[in-house]
Amino acid sequence: MDLNYKGIQYDTYEKLYLGIVKEFNAKKIDIDEFRKLLDEVKKMMEKENYLKLIKWWEDFDTKLKTHKDVPTLDIFGKDYQKYVIPALLRNGAIPKKDIKDGHFYYGEWRRGQFGKFNKQLNYFEMWRHKFGDWRLDRANHFEDDDDMALFTPIKEITEEQFNNRKL
Repeated sequence: MDLNYKGIQYDTYEKLYLGIVKEFNAKKIDIDEFRKLLDEVKKMMEKENYLKLIKWWEDFDTKLKTHKDVPTLDIFGKDYQKYVIPALLRNGAIPKKDIKDGHFYYGEWRRGQFGKFNKQLNYFEMWRHKFGDWRLDRANHFEDDDDMALFTPIKEITEEQFNNRKL
């Protein structure tokens, strides 16, 4: 869909969307045309946002030194493998092939920052603080997306650092 609607050139899909809403509110278009136009604009906005997300991951250039440097993992299907994983790896995330059984790691997971890799079970054993207690949970490596919270390891740590949950 073009950003020109009824002779008015809009510079964003959001403004075009608002222009169509204004037309509808002024009763210049009926409900069927309104819905059709909004569906078209929403599809274009989604496509545009998706392209922005891809560009963001392509341009991501922040060395991963602390868990706060790890961006929120926007899981977006097959392109997760194509854009997110390479961006994390080139900025210092530890690849799955370099993870060692029984070793301890610091990184980012939505509920904590410290994990121990269990090769037999193929996941990280993660400690998290919940209801005043420390509890054991699990998380996949970010290269093994399972639509759950993923762990992005950025540094191997000692068992003492893991047990104290401090660096």
